[in-house]
Amino acid sequence: MSYTNFNNSQNENLEDKSQNIPTVPLQNNENKSKLTRNILFGLLGLALLGLVGYGGYALSNSNANNNIATVKKEQAVIADSIITTKDNLQYKYDAINYKLDSMSSTSSKLSATINDKNGEIARQKEEIKRLLAQLKNSDSNSSGYQETVSLLNKKLAELENKANNLEQEMAKLKTENSELTTQNQVVKKERDEVIKANTDLTTNKKELETKIDIGSTLTASNFDMTGINVKNNGKEKESSTAAKIDKLKVTFTIGENKITTAGNKELFLIINDPAGTPLSVEALGSGKLTTREGEQKIYTKKFVVNYTLGQAQPVVVVWEQQADYKKGDYTFEIYQNGFKIGSGKKYLERKKVLGIF
Repeated sequence: MSYTNFNNSQNENLEDKSQNIPTVPLQNNENKSKLTRNILFGLLGLALLGLVGYGGYALSNSNANNNIATVKKEQAVIADSIITTKDNLQYKYDAINYKLDSMSSTSSKLSATINDKNGEIARQKEEIKRLLAQLKNSDSNSSGYQETVSLLNKKLAELENKANNLEQEMAKLKTENSELTTQNQVVKKERDEVIKANTDLTTNKKELETKIDIGSTLTASNFDMTGINVKNNGKEKESSTAAKIDKLKVTFTIGENKITTAGNKELFLIINDPAGTPLSVEALGSGKLTTREGEQKIYTKKFVVNYTLGQAQPVVVVWEQQADYKKGDYTFEIYQNGFKIGSGKKYLERKKVLGIF
């Protein structure tokens, strides 16, 4: 009970004291808080505005820098494009010119067209070179730049078309030449075969002609030679005494030959004196003959026999000279067609005195 009373008396004292404490109005504290918040918000706003302003400035500078970089990049691209355009045009011209030079060195027929100083190609090339030089020294911003580029493209297209046409013509010529080469090879082969055949025929013909020629050589037999003494009254008498002989008479018989033809046949008589020297007097028709072996021989007399087919034929040849005949053996040979067809010998004796040599 006393405990409860103590508490009550305490409470009463506290209430009495609280009534004596001065109180601050609640509205003033709220105003201070609002003011503090407003200041803070104001500072934050200013800071935010500053950041926004700086960001805008930085963004503006960044955009400006980007724009400048973009412009520079575009300018570089344009510059590169201009250089590329000039280089491409020059390269295109060089490529066409190289093609023309290649064709010129390959085909002599096209070379005349390509290298003609007064020709269409020469005029086109000169015009293109002039335009390339003009383009090289011109500004891309000039009024005539694009016009020059367009004109160059047109001229290059015309020259390239001309080169392509010539290239097609060259290909056609190559095809024609190839065909001609093939034809020539065939013709050459045929010609060689004909030549060979003709050569064989000629060879065979020559061999046959040689055989016929050899086979047509006359044959002869019964060779003899006698000395003739001519009397004052003109009568002739055989003699073997050298001092009395006025002329020598050679006789022989031509046999039948079925290969040779009828008609005149040329024969040669060679008479050798006892020393082996041919009797020869140029004024009486003596000369030289060539044998089938290629040997040169002096003949005494040349004579002609009119040969008749199908029969044997006697022949008489007479040699008469102003010089005296000597004692000894006289030999003789008959040649026809380069072959020796017969020979003989006659001994002439020394003059007898009282029947004694």
